[in-house]
Amino acid sequence: MFCTLAYDFPGNRIILWIYIGSMMIPMQVTLVPLYILVQKMKMIDTYWALILPFLGTPWAVFMVKQFMASLPSELIESARIDGCSEWGIFGKIIFPLAIQGLTVLIVITFVTQWNSFLWVLIATNSVEMRNIQAGLSYFQELYPMRYSDIMAASTLAAIPMFIVFFSFQKYFLKGITVGALKG
Repeated sequence: MFCTLAYDFPGNRIILWIYIGSMMIPMQVTLVPLYILVQKMKMIDTYWALILPFLGTPWAVFMVKQFMASLPSELIESARIDGCSEWGIFGKIIFPLAIQGLTVLIVITFVTQWNSFLWVLIATNSVEMRNIQAGLSYFQELYPMRYSDIMAASTLAAIPMFIVFFSFQKYFLKGITVGALKG
């Protein structure tokens, strides 16, 4: 028996699969409605416009759901028998076990957003608000045919991704044994 960590309610699987099914809709289709929404919320050219639309992506929800489903339900049942509250179960059992999965999600989301280009160009007006990929494009427009400079800037742009990956590498290795129970 594995832990679902969700409270069942009628239609929860249907809602989940509809939400996950929205991954089949290309991002280019959702750009105009998303831009209109961000504009009406007066978030154009802010960090919120770059962060908020990508917090609850269907891919992230599916990944966390699958990781949580792999946690043994016996741990949660024994905590309930011992009288632990639901928040206590989450804080003392589930979250420490889920750190590895959440770390993988954070690293993958960081790399995805670090490399995003199209939404950044649409949601920002000033050069100061753009990410490194849009900055590299702007750099290439300023200095065309200077490939050595563009390659040097691209190399510098990759350094933060390496730093984030190597900083969280220990959590990737711990994630291999997260579901192991002794006994």
